[in-house]
Amino acid sequence: MDELQQEITSNIITEVFKQSLKGLSKAEKWFREKNKEYDPLGIAINRYSQKMDELYNEIRIYGMERPIPLRNIFVRVNILEKIPSRINMSLIELIQHFDSQARILGLLNGTISGLKVVNKYNKIIVLGKPGSGKSTFLKYTALQCLDGKYNEKLVPVFVTLKDFSESGKSLLEFIVDQFDICQFPDATAFIRRLLDKGKCIILLDGLDEVSEENKDIIISQLTDFSDKYINNNFIISCRIAAYNHWFKRYVDVEIADFNNEQINTFINNWFSNEPKTAESCSKKVLESPHIKELASIPLLLTLICLSYDSTLGFPQNRSELYKEGIDALLKKWDSTRRINRGEIYKYLSVRRKESMFSRIAAEFFEQNELFFNQQKLEKAIQNFIINLPNAKEETLDIDSEAILKAIEAQHGIFVERAKRIYSFSHLTFQEYFTAKYIVDNAEQGTLKALVRNHLTHDNWREVFILTAEMLDDSESFFKSIKSEIDTMAKDTSIQNAIDWIQSYIPKKTNYTPAFCRVLIALKYFEDLKDNILPLAKELVKIEPWYTKALESFSENRVIDLACDHIIKKADIKYNNQYSIKFKNYINANRILAACLNTECYLSKKTREKIIKELFC
Repeated sequence: MDELQQEITSNIITEVFKQSLKGLSKAEKWFREKNKEYDPLGIAINRYSQKMDELYNEIRIYGMERPIPLRNIFVRVNILEKIPSRINMSLIELIQHFDSQARILGLLNGTISGLKVVNKYNKIIVLGKPGSGKSTFLKYTALQCLDGKYNEKLVPVFVTLKDFSESGKSLLEFIVDQFDICQFPDATAFIRRLLDKGKCIILLDGLDEVSEENKDIIISQLTDFSDKYINNNFIISCRIAAYNHWFKRYVDVEIADFNNEQINTFINNWFSNEPKTAESCSKKVLESPHIKELASIPLLLTLICLSYDSTLGFPQNRSELYKEGIDALLKKWDSTRRINRGEIYKYLSVRRKESMFSRIAAEFFEQNELFFNQQKLEKAIQNFIINLPNAKEETLDIDSEAILKAIEAQHGIFVERAKRIYSFSHLTFQEYFTAKYIVDNAEQGTLKALVRNHLTHDNWREVFILTAEMLDDSESFFKSIKSEIDTMAKDTSIQNAIDWIQSYIPKKTNYTPAFCRVLIALKYFEDLKDNILPLAKELVKIEPWYTKALESFSENRVIDLACDHIIKKADIKYNNQYSIKFKNYINANRILAACLNTECYLSKKTREKIIKELFC
């Protein structure tokens, strides 16, 4: 804390403390006597403000080499006043709200800033998913109080509920200890005075981290304490799936996922000393729908920044980035904070949990289901755990519901999107686990089934890409895809189109054959055969956006964009069986091209052959 910040903080707390000191005879007398020699209250206030700053202005998340100042990196929190999981909505309505381009699974409800919420209500339950920034928000609220940013001047008191629950003390005793350390005069009476006058904001962090055996006692103590000192402000944080409407006088709110603006601000704060790095990182995150989707959660955005910081880029094998995010949620996030949640499904190892998620993801993705009602999800959990040791058939219904709630509360892999309707927390996670299931069960024919059933389905493209990345040797996988495409090309109408396109490929060009073919294919659907230009460089001018695209994107990205245009034009021009065949052929080649662009293990000979014959 710099000298100016220290002065502001000390002045604010001094003002509140001196107001509270009036009428407290013993402390007043002690203060008058001691003040003749030195300023004991000022010294104590300085100690307390410094202590608060030291404890809560530094943040160190798993993976960081060193802590960083919270004031420097904090991004304004947006709050949902309407909690999505309590909204009655049908599966059909949720599906209609799903934006496949933005890949946003949840409802986009209106939000207000966290600062406004704290100023608006005096008793708040702050709910959120794992890694959503609940603890960070409470710590920053304490710092904002010290900095005089709230409407009312209040003394922040931060309580980690896990530590309090294990202390064996009353809440008042636990709070007094914080002031005793700073050598406040007659601390117990002094704190009572502060509380009686309603001059505190009590920040109670991590109700979900309290052990089950202590939870009822802690909830009772918190209720009694807030009822007794009703004029103070109270904020309690808890993971949303672990909360059960225990506090009737409190307003429940939920921390919203980061939007694009918040993601950009966080990245700029993170790389504050490297503006060019910040700009490039932000651009790559926001231009990749799959990475941007993960970046909406602060914990995962931190991992993304750490990954980018180490290599000034993201892994070409993005399944590694997804795995790191999943590992953080499944095991590392709680373990770094020494939290043992005593989970109800503790007999499931991390490997078994991942196996269960993979089986469920693949089952629902195969049925084109991104949202599923609670009963169906619990049944899928039952079907998995019944085959494990220690599973008891007579308690399966109870166990499956408890396991679902534990997964949601502890790991955030599943999220309740509306009342009793769930999805994976990110579409990327469902795609990742689906690919993992396919790779893990390749001997049972899952790879062949993937190619046979979904090669022409664009919504399966990410699963194909992740599968290619995860395979130790993807040779047979690529050959299977190429064989399926060759079979499609035997159709007379497709072969005629291919022959026509091939006839216009320039003999000399700096561009790849695949690049030229997709541009000429677009021309094919415009009926502009007489105006075909011989050079690929000039072919770019067929559509104005190509030239601009080439300035910003690689050939692979332009191919992808061109395929979108071809499919749209095929629909407009034909909209018949031929159109469907050609779209399927284009989609299959596009998926194959995307898989080639990964860090997959493939022999040089096979790779070169496939590249030469793409879209041909």
